[in-house]
Amino acid sequence: VPLTIQCLPYAVYAYSMVFVALKPDISNCFFCVQMTHASIHTAIVILTTSSYREPLIFALRRLFGCSDAVIA
Repeated sequence: VPLTIQCLPYAVYAYSMVFVALKPDISNCFFCVQMTHASIHTAIVILTTSSYREPLIFALRRLFGCSDAVIA
């Protein structure tokens, strides 16, 4: 663990310097991919975890006025 604590700041710094060294268009492309990747993971967690999924389905049913038979 101490090695991780010592090396992690250097890894974060090196990771951030990669984007400083690249052209802005390429950096924006990488950031877009990262944000999309995070959104997909969030959606997967919500849809596969019942404690997150059930309130979402309940809210969607109320929002769209659907009965239990429509959204299963």
